[in-house]
Amino acid sequence: ITLARFRDLAGCGRRDAQLLLERLDADGVTRRVGEGRVLRRRSSAPAS
Repeated sequence: ITLARFRDLAGCGRRDAQLLLERLDADGVTRRVGEGRVLRRRSSAPAS
């Protein structure tokens, strides 16, 4: 998903959308690929 698409779907401003996507990247939920982001695969290890 691109920043612009995420911004439109989330209904927020560009800066807020960017901060949210960067946080998802940092938390390992997504990873940046080119201009967009993709979901990472779930880890098979159980959460503790």
